[in-house]
Amino acid sequence: MTFPHLRTLTGLFALTLTAGAGLTTRPDSGLRLTSATDRAVEFELTVGPLALEDGPAGVSVRAPGTDRLAAPGEPDLPSREVLIGLPQQGGATVSAEGFLPERRTGVVVRPAVGFDGSAPPAPDAPGPHRLAELVEISTLRGVRVARVRVHPVRYDPVTGELVGYRRVAVSVRFEQAPRPDGTADRFEPVLARLLLNPEAAGWTSASPAGDTARFFDRSPHWCRVRTETTGVYRIRGAELAAAGFDLTAIDPATIRLYSIGEWQMNGPYPDTMLEVAVAVTAATPGRFGPNDEVVFYAESPSNWRSDTAGNRYWHTNYFTRYRPWWLTWGGTPGRRFAEVPAGGAANPRTTVTATARLEADRLCPARSGLLWLWERYLKIAGRDTALFRRPLDLPGRDSIESISGRLYGVKPGGDRTLYYFARLHLNGTVLDTVVITPRPALPQPADFTFPVSVPAGPGPDTLTFELYGEP
Repeated sequence: MTFPHLRTLTGLFALTLTAGAGLTTRPDSGLRLTSATDRAVEFELTVGPLALEDGPAGVSVRAPGTDRLAAPGEPDLPSREVLIGLPQQGGATVSAEGFLPERRTGVVVRPAVGFDGSAPPAPDAPGPHRLAELVEISTLRGVRVARVRVHPVRYDPVTGELVGYRRVAVSVRFEQAPRPDGTADRFEPVLARLLLNPEAAGWTSASPAGDTARFFDRSPHWCRVRTETTGVYRIRGAELAAAGFDLTAIDPATIRLYSIGEWQMNGPYPDTMLEVAVAVTAATPGRFGPNDEVVFYAESPSNWRSDTAGNRYWHTNYFTRYRPWWLTWGGTPGRRFAEVPAGGAANPRTTVTATARLEADRLCPARSGLLWLWERYLKIAGRDTALFRRPLDLPGRDSIESISGRLYGVKPGGDRTLYYFARLHLNGTVLDTVVITPRPALPQPADFTFPVSVPAGPGPDTLTFELYGEP
């Protein structure tokens, strides 16, 4: 067996893919609003009879009045989404009840397919546990909007039982009532047509206070600072002096640092930049000397983030590798880090847990430019194995707790090879074997996460990929 092209993303990183689903807000006869007040919205969804479409991996289930919103790998069951306006504050609870059940037995529902027509192995997990769920709460032109998804079909893969409800009654209750708002927005009639409760288009939240002053007119002194990686940065007085600034004119108490802040989807940007808390060390009060410094924390535009379930994922910024900051002084005192008691000072920690992402964007096989790879490994035909070593640059590391990565396998058209295999070694110790499903185009990712126990040492660390054929 050969590896004509084995494209890999290696390193200490984990990436999560989520599939977006389209919203359905069309005025269907199957969707009926039964009640709408300032504390609750009630509606009914009526769907047509179940239709089962056979396929090699099972059946896909359809019902008139619904859409295909299942993510790749989930049971291919129908559902429907609606948009409901929420009050300015507070959450919402969703409950539902099904009527007129239609039952089928001995059914195997296939997993939903992705955009490239492929599907992962059929999951053992059942379909949605609830008839209706609150998917997310977002903000659209100052109005909080809830995405509610209705699941009129229940499925148990163990028993093979499928139950479809021809009518589902849904209730969405608000924790708080809306506040009166006299402001008007030209987009309000458009938003009203999208919402199941159109009166909520006027439940706008207060926008950030306007500021007509040109931001950079507030101070005659500005220093632009550019950061790239996530970490703690410091700016010394000597560096400001080398840039041409007069240190005798800097009062340490008035040093301030600004940033545009994080962008929020469908949310307003602040009218001006946001001040960032910093730590300023000055040996002499009222004077910023060459050895004094400003310390602040910065994140890379591409960084690790956590979802609501606590899962870590890598967020990629496709537009820039740098984040700008603006340093100034004079006028009012600036924001400072809050000081807290140093707990555990008697036995302070000397190490900290961190996740490093190692990947050089060297290869771009897709013309879209959205998929960048680190290295390409090739196993020549006729050879049993092929070894490839990747040094891991982890300066100052104490120990390694786990290692994650992603591999892609590409094979020529007509090649009937089903699987490629990659055995991973870390510093000469075998971790495990990754099974890769190759494709001529649009290969599926083979993700791996291996717990390891590598003690502190001088290094260097090396990850070795041993490619071999089918056993």
